[in-house]
Amino acid sequence: MRIMRWGKLIAAIAALLVAGWKADAVNGDIRFRQFSVRQGLSDSNVTAITQDRQGFLWIGTKNGLNCFNGYDFKVYRSNPSDGNSIAGNCVQCLFVDSRGKIWIGLLGGLVSCYDPETESFRNYVCYFSVEESDGDVSAIAEDFSGNIWITVDRRGLVRLNPETGDIIRYEHSSENPSSLSHNAVTDIRRDSSGKMWISSWGGGLDRFDPETATFTNYSYPGGTDIRYSQLKCLCLDRQGDLWIGSTYLGLFCLGTENEQWRHITADDGLPGNAVTTIAQDKDSNLWVGLTNGLAICSPGAITSVAAEDGEYGLLSQEVTCLFCDRDGSMWVGTTGGLHLYNPSVIQFGRLHLPERKTHSEYTQSIFKDSQGTVWLRSEDGLYRVRTEKNGSVSYTKIKSIHAETVGRALFEDSRHNLWIGSDGFSITRINLATGKRQDIPLPIRNVNGFFEDRDGLLWLAMELGLVSYDLNTSKVNPPVFSGSDLIFPSDKVYAVLRDREGDLWVGTQGGLKRYSREGALRRVYTINDGSGLSDNNLSALCLGSDGTLWVGTASALDRYDRKTDSFSSVVRPGETGGLPADAGKGFIHESFHKDDPSNYTRDWFAWQNTLFGELILKLIADGKLELLNSISTGVN
Repeated sequence: MRIMRWGKLIAAIAALLVAGWKADAVNGDIRFRQFSVRQGLSDSNVTAITQDRQGFLWIGTKNGLNCFNGYDFKVYRSNPSDGNSIAGNCVQCLFVDSRGKIWIGLLGGLVSCYDPETESFRNYVCYFSVEESDGDVSAIAEDFSGNIWITVDRRGLVRLNPETGDIIRYEHSSENPSSLSHNAVTDIRRDSSGKMWISSWGGGLDRFDPETATFTNYSYPGGTDIRYSQLKCLCLDRQGDLWIGSTYLGLFCLGTENEQWRHITADDGLPGNAVTTIAQDKDSNLWVGLTNGLAICSPGAITSVAAEDGEYGLLSQEVTCLFCDRDGSMWVGTTGGLHLYNPSVIQFGRLHLPERKTHSEYTQSIFKDSQGTVWLRSEDGLYRVRTEKNGSVSYTKIKSIHAETVGRALFEDSRHNLWIGSDGFSITRINLATGKRQDIPLPIRNVNGFFEDRDGLLWLAMELGLVSYDLNTSKVNPPVFSGSDLIFPSDKVYAVLRDREGDLWVGTQGGLKRYSREGALRRVYTINDGSGLSDNNLSALCLGSDGTLWVGTASALDRYDRKTDSFSSVVRPGETGGLPADAGKGFIHESFHKDDPSNYTRDWFAWQNTLFGELILKLIADGKLELLNSISTGVN
């Protein structure tokens, strides 16, 4: 949605019904961002959600209408002294018409229409006399002629001319079999042919034909009389099938082309049978809201999402409304608040490693090799982590590598050897195919990073300089020190990279050096030389898929422009849309108070900064800028 800048379902469902749907309760896998009165929402009981042409989200509640721009809520409430204000505060439903106007259904047969151009409301009544004002508006739709159709509880169906305000009412008549089946109408949807589908609490399902002005009632052939099942909501999916939610009998589906019925209940995996709302997401999964939770129906499984304590769960088990925005994010309204699920945001879970000798969960490095195995460098050693076919996770601690010596640097070369840096005077090479291990001595200690160039040289960024290892001859080349020749502005080298032109870039604690392929020094970049480098303390280097050099520093993520030989900062901590606040220290801290970044646990936490920097650079290198954008906006 514009708020945040930066299988066919039918076939799948049919196959699932033959095989039987699989109920799979994975509550912890779906994480929501929560909004309630604490974030500015007018009321936590959310009743309706929609999105206007500008991308703003509109949220109806029991106490006011809200417009959300991605950061703040603007609340609209009724003002009896202002004729241009909304007619009431208890919003029942929302609808955006073909002209971009927002229609709001209210209690007592009242409807308001908000015009974004004039920023004012025009109010309508759906009754002919005050005695008929006891019906609440439950749903709104529009026909191809621009007329607004409104379902009014106990008062039937109303067609409204938005220009004149004139209304025509359609009600049940026992003398007319082609009339509306029942006046207690609950929802309305227009299909691609222009016909209107209407659900009710006592008459079942009707279809209205505008050409003949007649209603046709539909009955379920499976022995269940849906006329008495209190139908609550409707949803037309992208294939044209109509999904019908019942208060007592679960979920029905009518194929509008072949008129084939299907029925899904708690016996098939739904959390319950009291369906309140239905919506389809961008991947054609069906989201079903119930009075006791949320179900996501996808090929092969029904995922149940129940209300749970914590900052990522549903605030209430009673789901009242669902909406999929233009970006594919799902919005869930409950009696406890508003929730956002963004499928493009990486979902994290917590894994606890076995065989811990300490109480710390301190993980220094994570690496995934070409075979799909994940390697974790923790405070007490190196672990190999594999995900099995059944979804379980297995851990193997590499006991032959001592925790006291293994470093944080992990790397796989082009020959499928895993390289493990150490804090001592050696590195370890493991052949991933054979498992054969070899320890290689080094002239200096502490490996901070690896890089393999096209000449077969493995470069090692070291605590006291730079070392290269020749993969062809299996020999360690003499180290390059800072010493008297001042090759490096600082002995501590944290990153090394060779670009497409053959230049060697060396990131240190005291600046960035650039060498030609022949070894000639081209330039030293520092914060004071006018190059635009954000900080002298460099932690990561990455070459993008387009050849762009990205530099991670203690202060920002910098992008190098070869034409101007200068840097520009893309992301800075503490700025709007930037990384988490750094309390003026230039570092992401281990943890800090959500309202006071200066209240953090410890000053020095370089591993955290390096891991996050490597994540950003990997997203850039993989071309996944949309994930970087979702991180940088802070709206997930």
